Amino acid sequence: MSDAPRAETASRGPLTGYRVVDISHHMAGPSATQKLGDFGADVIKVEPPGIGEWGRTRPIGNSWIGDTNTSFLSLNRNKRSIGINLKDPDGYKLFCELVEDADVLVVNFRPEVCRRLRVDYETLREINPRLVYCSITGFGGSGPQAGRPGQDLLIQAYSGVAWNGGVDGDAPAAAAAFIADSSTGNHAVIGILAALLARQESGTGQHVEVNLLSSMMDVQIQELTTFLNTGVAPQRPSEPMAHPLINSPYGIHATSDGYIAVAMAETTALARALDLPELAQYTEWADGYSYRDEIFRAVAGALAKLTREEATEKLDREAIWCGRVNTYADLTTDPQVLHNGMIQSVPGPDGTDLRLLGSPIVFSDTPSTIRTLPPALGEHTDEILSQYGVTADRADSLRAAGAIQ
Repeated sequence: MSDAPRAETASRGPLTGYRVVDISHHMAGPSATQKLGDFGADVIKVEPPGIGEWGRTRPIGNSWIGDTNTSFLSLNRNKRSIGINLKDPDGYKLFCELVEDADVLVVNFRPEVCRRLRVDYETLREINPRLVYCSITGFGGSGPQAGRPGQDLLIQAYSGVAWNGGVDGDAPAAAAAFIADSSTGNHAVIGILAALLARQESGTGQHVEVNLLSSMMDVQIQELTTFLNTGVAPQRPSEPMAHPLINSPYGIHATSDGYIAVAMAETTALARALDLPELAQYTEWADGYSYRDEIFRAVAGALAKLTREEATEKLDREAIWCGRVNTYADLTTDPQVLHNGMIQSVPGPDGTDLRLLGSPIVFSDTPSTIRTLPPALGEHTDEILSQYGVTADRADSLRAAGAIQ
């Protein structure tokens, strides 16, 4: 299948001409392949017949737009869908034909599932030595935890992130966003792009491995480096600071009409900005950590008497880093957000506009684009089969046998 023609695209993104076979599900894998699709790659989403990949039926907030839930909508644009039963011999043979012509394959099954379905790297590299094979796992491809489910919340807990947040005495708390999935998806994209560059020199592909646990450790690179080399571990403060190792008053503070975030600051500058002479005794940078609870309480008390605008003006005057705390309603109408173009309107299936997030990466010459909405399950099966030279008779036979949808 190495001579199969590339799909025509409406974009000349930086990955135009590359083909990606995507057999991932949930979030980390689909978020990575969506970015590759945004960059112009032809992404073929291989899904099991029936209900398709897990994300088609498991939305957050039970939120749907027509027949598509918002979770699936957010992770699967710029892809084509083909329904293939990998457990069927003819379906697996067809899948191998796709792999033979692919530049990249992305999978996030657990290692034992990959081996059972014969979609592991060792098997597929025999079919296509130029294949860049990216596997995404929870804990890693091997080791004592490799067989356990690696879901975002579980990894936040396992990696120490959940233990570090909040106030001393509180229960551990996870971030209210899928930060492990998101960071791992980004690492997958970086690894794939680096492997494609290496292939230009070597002529062969390789196995790129990323996992949620290592990604969450990378997120904590400063904290873990500090602990590994000095033994200083995060100790949660008595006041609601946003980080257990950063100088006070780092955190979210109430004002009389809303909330404001205040980053690290020279204590003497805080004393001037908020008319807090009691803070003047803390003259060293280290005092901001050693006396963090006392400083936090003093700053919080002063800010509570001010409006958010008044507080911002006073802190800005002393060059103290601060900013408003936005709700989603605030964020999505913010002039800077609108200027950045991250929120884009695209025609929906019923003719009304959908508002979607665009790519956070900007290219001067090869822009990312939203070319298609997420596909219906198997929507492009016939198109892809025709592209690979599969005859109508063979397609009918595969369909009758349940090998494709």
